[in-house]
Amino acid sequence: MIFFIRSIWSVATSTFFLVVFHSGIEALKLTFSHNQWILMISSNRRRRTGNNLQHSAFLGPPQNQTNKVKSVFFKIPEYALIAMLLAAGYTPPFQLNPIFLCLAAVVVLQIVLKNRFSGLIIGTLFFLGNLFFLGALVSEFSEFEEMNQSASNLMWVGLPVWLLNSVLSLTMIYKYGVRSPKDPLTA
Repeated sequence: MIFFIRSIWSVATSTFFLVVFHSGIEALKLTFSHNQWILMISSNRRRRTGNNLQHSAFLGPPQNQTNKVKSVFFKIPEYALIAMLLAAGYTPPFQLNPIFLCLAAVVVLQIVLKNRFSGLIIGTLFFLGNLFFLGALVSEFSEFEEMNQSASNLMWVGLPVWLLNSVLSLTMIYKYGVRSPKDPLTA
C-alpha cells in the first residue's frame, strides 16, 4: 500500500514539474515573440514617421489569462501519461522497462508532432485502459465479503485515480477530436 501511495505521489510531482517546466518554456517563447513583435511595430513606425523608438506606442496582442490556463490545461494529459508510463516501467534499483520507454517516446513524439489522428488513438486507448482499470477495481472490491479498512482504502485510492485518468483521457480526446477541426491531420 505504501509503495502504491509513493508511486502516485511520484507521478503527481513529476507531472507538476513537467507542466511547470513546459509552461516556463512557453512563457519564454511568448516573451521572445512579444519582444520581437514590439521591435517589428517599432521599426515600422520609425520608417513611416521617422520618429524615435521611444515615441512608438505598444499595440500588442491582448494578454488573456484564460487562454494561458486553457493552454496549460490541454497540455497536462500528455505529460501525465508520460509520467505514468515511466512510473509503471520503473523497478526499484533503477531499471526501466523498454516497452514503457518506447510508449513514453511515442507520447513525446505526439507532443512534438501534434498529429491529430495519433492523438485520438492515444486518447482512446488511454480511455479504454481506464475502463479496464475500473473493471479491475470493481472486481477486487466485490471479493471483499464485508466492508473493512482494506476495502475502503481500495475505493478511496482507486476511484480518485480512475476519475483523474478518465478526465485526462477525455481531455485528450476532446483536444484532438473536437477542439481542432481545422486540419484533418494535425492539431
